[in-house]
Amino acid sequence: MGKKFFGVIAFVAIAAAAGWNYQQNKQEVELSDLALENVEALARGEGSGNCKWRTGHSSATGWIAICDSYGVGYSCTCGDIKYY
Repeated sequence: MGKKFFGVIAFVAIAAAAGWNYQQNKQEVELSDLALENVEALARGEGSGNCKWRTGHSSATGWIAICDSYGVGYSCTCGDIKYY
């Protein structure tokens, strides 16, 4: 009786774990409002040609040039970074 009982318990545990795993994988992922805004902001920069260079300085990196929509310099590809 002991082996049969433990076999049934093991089967039930495995079936419960498999069912829980199936449910977890079936659920859809919902992005927060902040994540959606970040995706939209990144998509707006692609191929728009509206980005320009801007510069900044920090003690850790020295001078840095960043290409983004806040820049006022020459046109560039959005997202580029140069360290000087």
